Amino acid sequence: MSGVREGLRDALADDRRIPRLPEPAAMVIFGASGDLTARKLIPALYDLASTRRLPMGFAVVGV
Repeated sequence: MSGVREGLRDALADDRRIPRLPEPAAMVIFGASGDLTARKLIPALYDLASTRRLPMGFAVVGV
């Protein structure tokens, strides 16, 4: 088993791997004019966006 672990560790530590860029994504919020959205979802999304933890192509759609 030790050989398998060493091989896995080497594969994970390989610096030659190409970094993966996240694909554009969209979040659909049903009930966007509601109280929960205003109190919880929008501030949380703002926090993620202000700390640059959302991908570049991220969009929010309110329904």
